[in-house]
Parts: sequence; C-alpha cells; structure tokens
Amino acid sequence: MKKTLKRILSLTLAAVLLVGAFAFTSCGANNDKVGKETYDKIVDAFQTAPVAVYMLEKYKEAYFPAFEYEDLGVDPAAFVEEIDNYKSSKDDKIVVKVGVCGSSNQHWNAVQKVLDDQNAGIYIELVEFTAYNLPNQALANGEIHLNSFQHKAYLQKEMDAQGYDLTVVGDTLIAPLSLYSNKVDTLDELKALATDTNKIKIGIPDDATNQARAIKLLESAGLIEVDPAAGYNPEMKHITGYLYNVEIIPTTADTLPSLLDDYAACTINGTYATQIGLIPSQDALIIESQGTDGNNPYVNIIVARTEDLAE
Repeated sequence: MKKTLKRILSLTLAAVLLVGAFAFTSCGANNDKVGKETYDKIVDAFQTAPVAVYMLEKYKEAYFPAFEYEDLGVDPAAFVEEIDNYKSSKDDKIVVKVGVCGSSNQHWNAVQKVLDDQNAGIYIELVEFTAYNLPNQALANGEIHLNSFQHKAYLQKEMDAQGYDLTVVGDTLIAPLSLYSNKVDTLDELKALATDTNKIKIGIPDDATNQARAIKLLESAGLIEVDPAAGYNPEMKHITGYLYNVEIIPTTADTLPSLLDDYAACTINGTYATQIGLIPSQDALIIESQGTDGNNPYVNIIVARTEDLAE
C-alpha cells in the first residue's frame, strides 16, 4: 500500500512539474512575440484619427495629438462615449504591458479599439505608477514592455542620470504649457502693463522640467532673453535679460491657477488649466509649440528597451 501511494504521489508530482513546465514554456513563447513588430503596430494604432479625436474632445485641449491625422467626420461627444463604453478582451491576444502615470490615460482605450478593429491580436494592459521615476526603472528592469508618460527631454535626463538604454518608438501627444492672465486678453496688453514704474509678476512652475519649458515659453513670447547654451533645459540663472519690467516667480505647479488673480500672468499646463475651465486655444495668451515634425523635446512618447527592438 505504501509503495502504491508513493508511486501515485510521484506520478502526481511529475504531472504537476510537466504542467508547470508547459505553462512556463507557453508564457515564454507569448512573450517572445512581443518586440519591434508588435510595438510598431501599437504606435501606428496610436497615431490615428480615432485616437486624436478622442483626446481632443475628452481632455478639452489639455492634450494635443503629436501627429498628423484626417477628420473622422463624427460627433466628437458621441465618439468619446462610444470609446469610454468599449470593452476589449485579452483572450488569444499578445498582452503588452504599458507603464503610465496619472489618471488621464483613457485614450489608450481608443488605441485598443483601433487595434481590435485591425485584428492586430494585441491587448494593452496599463500598469499605473504613482511617481515619475518608476516607469523608466520598471522598463529598464524588464517588468513592463513599454511606457508612455514622459516627453523627450525628461527621458534624456533620466537616461543621462540612470544609464538606462531606452529608445523612443513613437510620438503620442503634447500637453502644452500656456500663458494665461485674468488681467489682460492679449500678449501685447500684458507687455503694456510692464511699464518702467510697474513691475508685473509672472508665475511659472518650480519643478525643473516644467520650469525650463516655462522659461522657453516666455522667451518665445518676447518677454525675456535666455542663454542659448542652456538649450531646452534652461534654469532661472540662464535668463540673460528682461525685455520688459517683469518678475518671474517659480512656484508649485498646481498652485498657479489660484495665483491668476494676484499675478499678471501664469504659465499653466493643460491639465491644471482645464480643471478651472480654461481652454488653451481660446484663453491662452500664448501656447507652447505643438508641432508634429518630431523636433519638439516636450512631445510625449512611447518608449521601449533598446534590446527589445532587435529584429
């Protein structure tokens, strides 16, 4: 009896190991399919009119597409509702884990709808991170396949600091920084406020990346001069001249909307602006460049590990 029991246990253990080995092999085979060809399909799906239309309507211009697209000829509000109600399934699909930050990632459902309409056999699984330093770390460690939360300038800064070997595989959107005012309606009127006897205050974000963007925006507005050697990452110390009587005050980004009644103007990103009912194209004195030529360092991107892109 003991020998029979022992034999049964041995056979059972062998069966468990065999099933485990088969499951591991199957998982590995599925993962082997995740690479450049899959990533290219995801990028192509992202850079389509349905995703563009969804973003513009859903986020009320907090985000702009960083790619060319044709008009869909649909009612935007109805289209957003359709995408928001769309449900996909990961059955018989390659699962691709995409790292994201923040709460405004619903446009990935539009990407999923496009992939499904194309019978691409790809399922996007979003992996949410609570801090901006985590998605690149997770990607470098192979915990996720792609990430999509940052712009090019931030990625370069991370790679320089951490030594990550990561590659941009596609442009997605730009969340433009814009200059707003409750005191004037145009940039010329703002400049007219800054007289010899009246120094005006302009609030900008105090975090390094967005502060650099704000300084470049104020430079493009003709309010200040900036040392060209600073490139796309200037700091306050790189301001070489004030063309108007202005005082630039760095402060926490999420408090800038509340300062519009106290300051002459503030540079506010799209997310915070739309939260108080501001629409960049209607209310901003000047909007950060939204070019689709790929040269804007503040264009958000999809990023992969370089080693995963080998053919």
